[in-house]
Amino acid sequence: MKYNKIAECPPELQELIELVNLLPSDLKQFENDLNKLSSQFYQEFQTTPELYSEVSKNYSQKLASWFNSLKANGFVNQTMEIKRLINNKITLLWFIEAYQTFKEFNNPTQDFNFDKNISAFSFNEDSTIRLTSFLVVDILIRNKIQIERLRICPICKKVFWAKRVEAQTCRKKQCSNNFHQRKLRIKEYETRLVKELKILEGLRLRLNPSNSLITQQAEMVNKLQQKIKMEKKKNGNL
Repeated sequence: MKYNKIAECPPELQELIELVNLLPSDLKQFENDLNKLSSQFYQEFQTTPELYSEVSKNYSQKLASWFNSLKANGFVNQTMEIKRLINNKITLLWFIEAYQTFKEFNNPTQDFNFDKNISAFSFNEDSTIRLTSFLVVDILIRNKIQIERLRICPICKKVFWAKRVEAQTCRKKQCSNNFHQRKLRIKEYETRLVKELKILEGLRLRLNPSNSLITQQAEMVNKLQQKIKMEKKKNGNL
């Protein structure tokens, strides 16, 4: 598939990316914290909107500020907004990961059953139900977004738009530097691994298989292989 080398991110998608990136990478723990507040509110009616801000401070000040901007809506509406944002992030991440899976199987155009609920509902004034898609789905379809350009930074784990097709990290200089430092380490480990494997091969030709030198060299080779695997995993190359 051909792509333009450079493509700007649509403003409404950029706004959504910035919002979902306020949420922590560990959504499960975050949702557990929020559910505790909801439970306290419905059982004891003691929770106030400010408590959301207090909980979010454990994650980031920016998230706390966003929560604080919603408190005028009341606890119930505030809860709905937060859960909607969480669902949008889950949906966005699902599309990114699903596309990568499609690429691995060399069939990105096959039909795929979405295992999440990509629709939400609301009530009309006459109490009938109106079915709507999540915001993220509307944005992706309406703007004909190339999912290839939506990526997860292997360093900070945040969603980013690849303005350049070859971009491998988000635009933060620290993330880019860390990524390339890891690539250098991988190259150094791989170069060393080739040398250590040759030494191991030579030892096996000259010595008895039970010789401790062979065991020690094999352990060194295994450690290098594990280091390479770990660094590649950190860089999202596995």
